[in-house]
Amino acid sequence: MLPNRFVRCILISLTLILAVAPFATVSAEGKPLHFPLYFTSPTTVTGVCPFDVLLESTMDKGHMSVHTEDGTTRSILSGVLKLKITNLANEKSMEWNNPAQCTFVNNSDGSGSTSCHGPSSWWPPMPEVGLPPFAFVKGTVSFSWDAKGKLTDYKVVGTVLDVCVALQ
Repeated sequence: MLPNRFVRCILISLTLILAVAPFATVSAEGKPLHFPLYFTSPTTVTGVCPFDVLLESTMDKGHMSVHTEDGTTRSILSGVLKLKITNLANEKSMEWNNPAQCTFVNNSDGSGSTSCHGPSSWWPPMPEVGLPPFAFVKGTVSFSWDAKGKLTDYKVVGTVLDVCVALQ
């Protein structure tokens, strides 16, 4: 079985898919759904860095497309999300643009994959795929798992910024 942190990350990645899955089954087979997707702001992230981190959206123009066919749900997240990230202990902050396009695939057998291309942010910790506890990646992050939730493949290509270190 996977470490708890990786399972949490998969669950967070799939939350988007699972949140819209009921709508996908209501739509006609093969017809995608399109809708805006909003980041909850402000959000405090605890237990990831040695200090609490405040995330605030400075621009939020994300949208999701969901397509279900033959038992496989494919969700595509795209648009612009700009974040201001603040270390609440010392008030040091930085801004990050997240224009990545991410694809989430959930197969009927429980297997699936996540792939993001372009600048993206990642938390909770995912050491199994080579990322620090809170990471900004300029490049590609992709991983997949089998029907039992076991990591089967991962790839991180590009520049990785450890947000916890950058905000100290």
